Amino acid sequence: MRRTILLSAFCALAGCSTATLGAQPHDMSAADHEAMAEAAEAAEAAHAASYDPSATESETHCSPVPRGPLRPCWTSSTNPTSEHAEEAAKLHKMAADHRAAAHVLTQAESEACGGLADEDRDTSPFAHEADVVSASELRSSGGRLEGASIVVRAVPGLTKEYLEHTVACHVARNASMGFEMKEMDFCPLGVRGAEASVEATSKGFRVDVSASDDVAARGIAARALALAKTPEAERPTVSVR
Repeated sequence: MRRTILLSAFCALAGCSTATLGAQPHDMSAADHEAMAEAAEAAEAAHAASYDPSATESETHCSPVPRGPLRPCWTSSTNPTSEHAEEAAKLHKMAADHRAAAHVLTQAESEACGGLADEDRDTSPFAHEADVVSASELRSSGGRLEGASIVVRAVPGLTKEYLEHTVACHVARNASMGFEMKEMDFCPLGVRGAEASVEATSKGFRVDVSASDDVAARGIAARALALAKTPEAERPTVSVR
């Protein structure tokens, strides 16, 4: 059965739906989400300090009366610092949304990478030049460029399940780290929006990497086609955090 590897499947872990702009998991790295949460919490604290629940401000409004000399005048009281409470509440939600997004990313990475050897967690499966058999464009039946197919040699000890595990780990890890890692510029799995599946073939294992976005699909294809031209020594590992 074809297994598709998607980070979005992990959103059920903490819930990805949020009204806060920029607080979806894929919008930034887990570290950036945490930084945004800390900034929101600092701003929240400042507004909370400016809110005085006992502060009041009174204003009198006199109602017009069509006949007679009497005009009732009503008094209304408001809290002049209430806007600080409202802003603090918004910032509290913003911080919570960013922390939830960071949790989705880190939890997805933990789930996807658990049980892998350190080297396979830190090194893209496409970083081993000698074991990349071929790379070609992946197109739909209608001719749309969807990404790329990369065939990896069936090296001793490598199974379809272990390669799926490794690929899933890198999809989740790239998302957690924000897709901005210079050391992963060569890897098709490092393109935002990448999805992947693994199939066994007579030559080894075929990894189909695709994206629904046209720009992402072109990026995946370009990286895949360049794999055979890039010396292995120029494909560094992702440093362990």
